[in-house]
Amino acid sequence: MRAPATGRTSGVSTDAAVQASPNLLTGHEHGWIVESAHSTSLGRVLYVRCAECGVRRIDVQQYPDAPPTLLSMELRQPPGGATP
Repeated sequence: MRAPATGRTSGVSTDAAVQASPNLLTGHEHGWIVESAHSTSLGRVLYVRCAECGVRRIDVQQYPDAPPTLLSMELRQPPGGATP
């Protein structure tokens, strides 16, 4: 279940931008911050990052009044923070 909170979308504050999701590997509920959002044929695609641990994922919001749903798995940075 996702909990609404306040976050940022491209520098603009929104109420639905941060959502909590439990994660057994990190031991905390992720607080998702929208880093970027784009309108597509699927709906609004949201590129989100956990404010606490930095894990990223991609969500899709098919309707403006619907909560976003998971579109990708969680993406973690390799040790040392290097990007492939």
